[in-house]
Amino acid sequence: MINITNGDSAAVSLAEALGSDRSIIVQHDVLSCGPFPLPKDVEHWIEVRGLVWGVDLPTECQSHELLQNADALRAADGVCLWMGAGLSDQLMIPAIVHLFTLFGIDPAKLSMIQFPGTIALGVLTAGRLKNHPVVESITPAGIAEAQRAWTAFTASDPSALLAFLNEGTAAFPFLRSAMKALIARYPDERSGLNYIDWELLKQTKAAGRKVGNVIVQTFTANNERFDPVGDMYLLERLKRLADPHLPYPAIDFSENSVELTSTGEAVLAGRKNFVDLNGIDDWVAGVHLDSRSGSVWTRRGEELVQLSL
Repeated sequence: MINITNGDSAAVSLAEALGSDRSIIVQHDVLSCGPFPLPKDVEHWIEVRGLVWGVDLPTECQSHELLQNADALRAADGVCLWMGAGLSDQLMIPAIVHLFTLFGIDPAKLSMIQFPGTIALGVLTAGRLKNHPVVESITPAGIAEAQRAWTAFTASDPSALLAFLNEGTAAFPFLRSAMKALIARYPDERSGLNYIDWELLKQTKAAGRKVGNVIVQTFTANNERFDPVGDMYLLERLKRLADPHLPYPAIDFSENSVELTSTGEAVLAGRKNFVDLNGIDDWVAGVHLDSRSGSVWTRRGEELVQLSL
């Protein structure tokens, strides 16, 4: 049996719980962050996601990296996914079902262990992992649902995501619940900011001028949404808000110090809209939000509305 975890922290604790790391393969990519158009093949997958993080995924990571271990996965009697209930962990289900298809591996050998109420496996101790919930088989119906989830996640139009979230039945209720967080990744129609960027502005005002404080406070606030993202991603989003090439940056960024601009103050106060001022060039999974091409979707409550530009 091969066990797959999301991230190295989870892998270390699981190795301690199992008494060995030889059966553990790690999915290193934070799947919910950055562009994720539907991969045509494994090489396309590696290329797109490597550009997101600025690394060569198969070679920069350890030998336990998921994308390097097709042969081991193919030879295994079974493969078990270990997950919390947050978005980053839960996306392993559709991602690995699709990756198995690209590898030419039967996804019927997949099973899973889930920890309800836990945002990510990496926060659990080895002792907690030893006393894990029961192993769940991934049925043919589950595989079909995972494929629909992946199609929705990587689609170039968010209507596919909304349709998936509105399906009546669910083999993976934690996945369905976690993917609802993707709606908040779209800019709010009033502020022009997604919820992460809004939180970064709020914490820039509240947490003082130190970049580290802003990142930590935003990270903590995001945990409440079961949508964990790392400090590297938050720092990249902070720098986007401070991009000096923007007509109206929301933040002044200087070394390890940040401060709201007058635009940032106005956006937080509800007087200005960041997209109206600066346009947008961003991604939510497979959807490219691009004001230059007229493809902009904003969030109105739980709905997504396409702007007419």
